[in-house]
Amino acid sequence: MPEMTQQVRPAWGATVSQPATYDLVFDPERGLTESFFLHDQEGRPLDLEGASAEMRISDQAGIPLLTLTVGGGLTIETGRSRLSIGLGPSAASGLRPGIQRYELNLALRSGDRPLLAGRLLVREGA
Repeated sequence: MPEMTQQVRPAWGATVSQPATYDLVFDPERGLTESFFLHDQEGRPLDLEGASAEMRISDQAGIPLLTLTVGGGLTIETGRSRLSIGLGPSAASGLRPGIQRYELNLALRSGDRPLLAGRLLVREGA
């Protein structure tokens, strides 16, 4: 089966940085696995050398529930310009079923950038 990886081009301009909107689904039995190839506005692979990332998950009221970092749920592959999210089923204890919010920020050598934001649908467990 071919590997499914999303292509992401956030709207980063000279004065405005806006994350791309993308909704995710967490299944308590399977977890969540998503990968994104990152490109600049011209479609060139983004230089991720020295980059780090942080994903904050909060409830609808903005109360923090979970934070992922590189080595703790997030993976950056610099040679492929790819960022992956891997949230295992054990994370279900910190997430309630329903719609949560998340923000995924990328720290590049050129500065911090919002990358993705959206809803995280947490499915009911079996």
